[in-house]
Amino acid sequence: MMLGSVAEEIYRRAPCPVITVRPCAADVPPMDDALRGPLLFATDFGEASRHAFPYAVAFANEFRVPLIFLHVIPEVPLPEGPQWHMAGDIMRLRENARAVTIEQLHRLALEGTMTCARICRVEFGLPSEQFVKTADEVNAAGIILGVKQPRYAVIASHTPWHTAAEVVGSATCPVLTLKY
Repeated sequence: MMLGSVAEEIYRRAPCPVITVRPCAADVPPMDDALRGPLLFATDFGEASRHAFPYAVAFANEFRVPLIFLHVIPEVPLPEGPQWHMAGDIMRLRENARAVTIEQLHRLALEGTMTCARICRVEFGLPSEQFVKTADEVNAAGIILGVKQPRYAVIASHTPWHTAAEVVGSATCPVLTLKY
């Protein structure tokens, strides 16, 4: 918890991008070596993500690796009791949400001058869990994540439940955080 608090304090306050590598993270090649695997750009379409977007494009272009655009739609909790009658409606709503979000990701991907491959993905669940799970599935070389600066100084070091803290704390690849 203490180490996580210190790391979060640094990446939320540093005036520059911060790369966090957990001790148990996969082997990380030196910066002058080629990355092995795609980069994962985790986005919620907010201002912090928009701020991180040019960095994601620049890194993917520089290292000539694919850039995976990932947005996670939170699951909607279902009411207790039988729900067989709602299953079709829920599946249609999910697929509609997926289609709309994929379109948003494609529009975002076209905003940058990219020479690398673009891959757009939408997942459902908890954002931090899905970012890490997807990074593991695709053997990502890193995760790029925009973070907001906390409004109150005390909060930064005591909120391990925030998405960024959970991703940095559990990712098996380096995480580049960019404060907005």
